[in-house]
Amino acid sequence: MASTPSASLAYIAEHGLEEKLTALMNLVAADQPADPLRYLAEKLGAKAKKSPAAPVCPPALDEPPPNAPGAEGMVCPCNLFGSLSYGEPIISKKDKTEHPPWYPSQAGVDVGLRVHNTLTDQSDPVPFIPGRGRRVLWYTCGPTVYDACHMGHARAYLTFDILRRIIEDYFRYEVLYQINITDIDDKIILRARRNKLLADFKAEHAADYAAVESAVGASLDAKGQKLDKKMAALAATELPADAPSREREMHETEKAAAALKKRQFDDIAASVATIREVAAGGGGAASSILEAVCSDAGVASTSAAALERELVEQTVALNEELEAARDALDKSDAAKAKRLAELTQQAARLGSLLARLKALAAASESPIEALFRFAGSELGETLDAEKGSTVTDHQIFNAHARFWEKARLRETGQRGAEMGRGGARWGGAERRCRSRPPVRCRPTSTTWRRSVSRTQT
Repeated sequence: MASTPSASLAYIAEHGLEEKLTALMNLVAADQPADPLRYLAEKLGAKAKKSPAAPVCPPALDEPPPNAPGAEGMVCPCNLFGSLSYGEPIISKKDKTEHPPWYPSQAGVDVGLRVHNTLTDQSDPVPFIPGRGRRVLWYTCGPTVYDACHMGHARAYLTFDILRRIIEDYFRYEVLYQINITDIDDKIILRARRNKLLADFKAEHAADYAAVESAVGASLDAKGQKLDKKMAALAATELPADAPSREREMHETEKAAAALKKRQFDDIAASVATIREVAAGGGGAASSILEAVCSDAGVASTSAAALERELVEQTVALNEELEAARDALDKSDAAKAKRLAELTQQAARLGSLLARLKALAAASESPIEALFRFAGSELGETLDAEKGSTVTDHQIFNAHARFWEKARLRETGQRGAEMGRGGARWGGAERRCRSRPPVRCRPTSTTWRRSVSRTQT
């Protein structure tokens, strides 16, 4: 209380809040309810007899501060968004301590839309009902700026914008939609720390190929063992016969992700092996490696550039066949499953050949730089495990996030990317907003806001 401004102290004293809050805390401590917020809401609601028509939702206030926006005659701070009302709490069936209770809205419009509620793990979809009328307040966590843009970022924007359009145009809700750029995250801290350690290691061993090659080898050995252990654990995991379909899908997805990481790691290992051969044998070794890659690819001996084009063309054709095989896959059809496995192996082989070819070109110029280029991520992971605790300068983390955030905005402008319907187009310092219906666009350095300025009926 000593640091509270005098005006606030006067308000607290005027309304006797200190005594009331102390009494409430004593009640909570004595009764120890399973849901303290609901308990307090009921206690406070019982005292708000002077406003019987006012909705109460947890947590509630005995009396709102004067002049609070939207609080006239209300007892709930949530009424900043309008008149809200909530039903009885629903608690997760899976684990009562895993999620907080969910209070379904009773003041919104139900148009028949049903969604899966991961907060409660209910097997059946629940009604999608906004907090008030047809107004939907929607926040989406945007891309995390720890590296360059990739296809997954485009998918995030596109997927959620399609969903927003369906909710607006088909279900006729009014949507206030916000998506941010995440600049504080464990991934950012981790990547910035590893980059710092890798840069320091590179500066210290810039001309010592033996030291770099040894460190890379140890890192690859550790990463390979880790991946093998992960895949073995997933393969040994047997889900119970009554496991939910969602749990089975997640398990299959995790297995597929681990297999993909293993194939990517095998490509890195093949690249490093190629770099070692070039470093040990020089130009003669490079010619032998090129001939071996040509032989494995089944093409006549040619230049590295022509061979790369041929491998890329084969990869594109194979990926199309793979996609068709996945779409037609029936696990009960052994022939189709076998064909899919064969195509997957061919794709892995082509990927390995392309990796060797690119490593060959890089190693011919500088074996040390090639090692950092192809195995820098694995080396950084090892360095972080050994020395990560020594990187404590927050400016390193902040600078990393600012760099990739600016790069993301710059690339968005260069590509003329449009966000939403007509959207906001970034072009240098100029921002042009075109919309149908009227849209307010407010970009900031870390946040993108988009709000529909009409009321839909």
